[in-house]
Amino acid sequence: MKAFLLDCEKDYVSGDKDEDITSMGNTVETYRLAQFQRKYVHMYAAKSVACWIYLRRVLAVEDGCPIVSIGAGPCTCLIGWFFDRKPETAQVVRAFDVLSWKFIRDLPSHQALMADVLGPDADFVYEPFRYFPASLPPQAEVVGSPSPINAADLPDGAVVLLPYVLNHLLGRTSPVVNPGEVLAWLEDVRLGSRLVVIVDMPCNVTDVVWKALAQGLDIGGSASVIESDRITGFQSAYSERANWPWRRTSHHMNASTVLVGDYTGWRFLAQEQRLAATA
Repeated sequence: MKAFLLDCEKDYVSGDKDEDITSMGNTVETYRLAQFQRKYVHMYAAKSVACWIYLRRVLAVEDGCPIVSIGAGPCTCLIGWFFDRKPETAQVVRAFDVLSWKFIRDLPSHQALMADVLGPDADFVYEPFRYFPASLPPQAEVVGSPSPINAADLPDGAVVLLPYVLNHLLGRTSPVVNPGEVLAWLEDVRLGSRLVVIVDMPCNVTDVVWKALAQGLDIGGSASVIESDRITGFQSAYSERANWPWRRTSHHMNASTVLVGDYTGWRFLAQEQRLAATA
């Protein structure tokens, strides 16, 4: 993990360290550039990996079922999910994203980290240039000819992970034209999956995502904030000259809100709430 983060640090550790890449207009266009792919990973890797380690523990998903990450980006979600427990032999692992994230995925350090976490036996495929919902989101128009992700494209009985992708579609930068399409897509995915896990901006920082979801989905419980106890273990992965992302991830940057869905419906996950995935 440390070698990977040091590679991501090389392009941009300078006087502009605190530049806000989340407010730079079209986020898809921004993340097509190498320096911003690496900057994004360096800023958020600890938070993402720690969060998904935590969720793998509390969700008690049975081993061996297909795992799908949508909006997978640099795969920090999957790194976290399998950090403590590697996939089983021939277990299906899929990653979809509207970009290829080639400037991250081509790094030898990233490839080595993925190989270490996934092991040699997983059936892993990364599918770039895929989007949801049915209509192409405005910010994705800069990406050639991407194809939609349909619920029917996903493996039967999959656990579907959506890591910090809905905030780009439901009201932050360049939202989708029709939010109802996103909600209908989520319902289709929920009905065909073992479990859907949505992780996004904490509700105490911005509630725009959660309001949009609550308006169209029947959600049980109240939105809350969770934090992962595993984040402190990644402090040493950052170099001394770039400890600024650690400072950011150690407080509010360690917070997320989590929504889970299965055949019974949708509900918010509370801190340390354990939830067994239902068949």
